[in-house]
Amino acid sequence: MTYGIHLLVNMQVGLRLPQTGRNLATKENIIYLAKQAENAGFNSLWVLERLIWPINPHDKYPGTIDGKFPEEWQYIFDPLGTLTFAAANTSKIVLGTSVIDMLFHNPVILARRFATLDVLSEGRAIAGCGLGWSKDEYEVSSIPFKDRGKRADEYLQILKKIWTDDIVEYRGQFYDIPASKIGPKPIQKPHIPIYLGGYSQNTTTDGDMINSIKMLHLVPRVIMGVLPYLILFLNIK
Repeated sequence: MTYGIHLLVNMQVGLRLPQTGRNLATKENIIYLAKQAENAGFNSLWVLERLIWPINPHDKYPGTIDGKFPEEWQYIFDPLGTLTFAAANTSKIVLGTSVIDMLFHNPVILARRFATLDVLSEGRAIAGCGLGWSKDEYEVSSIPFKDRGKRADEYLQILKKIWTDDIVEYRGQFYDIPASKIGPKPIQKPHIPIYLGGYSQNTTTDGDMINSIKMLHLVPRVIMGVLPYLILFLNIK
């Protein structure tokens, strides 16, 4: 008797935009890759975030074998600004962050920036968020490294409330928002998709939040010596 396991795998492939490195990060390269990717049928375009390139970092970079920060990160475009520019030069390809370290940003400001991208792109935004691992970036953001998981739980609740509630009010341990109108609201309903990405199991926060949040998997690749990452989404049914 033979037993078999049948898996239907739906693989969506995206590309990282050329937003790092003085020679690669140009408006011409971004326009070219965004349009070519859309015409070729790729699912999505992605950007990363780094605040600083510390000369003497507290932590090794977990994405390289030797722990060194990639030199091209010394020159890097703002992630949401880059995606907004890409949105203006495309019409259907999905636009995501991989990832924005949410705790480095005021949640109201970041929620509005994502919502603005979603409106201007006509519903193509994905909020790929992480907790951050660099103590140097936590220091420059004036955010304590301690309790970052608990802080992130509140942050995710706030993002969803801002994107869905007509009147937003929040009282927590780390964040407070008085009853307010906060717009614009995203086009996507009930809210912009939220993906969590990171290098360890500690990336995830409160298990109750994961019901509406997907995990983002980063797969290193080299494409024509230019693009450092392919982003893969595997849905196994």
